[in-house]
Amino acid sequence: MDVSKMTLSNFTLVRTSDSSQVNMEIVSTTPTSFMISPVQDLEYGTKYTARLSASLADSAGNFLDTNGDGYIWPDEPDLLWDFQLEDDSTTHGNPPTLRDAVLEGTVTVRVTFEESVTGDDVVMDASTFTAENIQVSDNIGAVPVVFETSQDPGAVNLQLQRAPQGTATLFLSCNLADQYGNLFDGNGNGMGGSPEEDNWSGDL
Repeated sequence: MDVSKMTLSNFTLVRTSDSSQVNMEIVSTTPTSFMISPVQDLEYGTKYTARLSASLADSAGNFLDTNGDGYIWPDEPDLLWDFQLEDDSTTHGNPPTLRDAVLEGTVTVRVTFEESVTGDDVVMDASTFTAENIQVSDNIGAVPVVFETSQDPGAVNLQLQRAPQGTATLFLSCNLADQYGNLFDGNGNGMGGSPEEDNWSGDL
């Protein structure tokens, strides 16, 4: 790589929630690596967005292929990625994700949640157990559901108002939440609340 281009103008880090800049410092640069460190410790449970500039180049002047398609386009985008630090005992920033969904008998579905990334037990916000956020459908259409909470605060029982015909499919919305307001993480990557990534569906 062209070490002269390994500068803080070509790498930035911001808090995803408000785009506030995180001050960084260069630790080392070599032709094969670029090590940067935040000036102050990052915050537990906080999501960050990193940006690596598409203007980085190798020693022959070839710019960075940020989308990995094998071509360098005039409008090649910067490389962006998100990451989230795990919680400590005070932040409670990990969202809930699905642990299990089981059809018990013919008209009861038990849905159990857990904390994303860690797999720890979670306490769900039962007010988000609604017909918009949890749905069951079959070969005929929507199956009416009555929601019943139990002694397990991380689970909900779905009492189906008729037996499913054919394949029963469960839908979980990204708007489900835990007791701290963390939104549902459907793909299990530790970040929830995105309809494109965190709505979940699967056959029972």
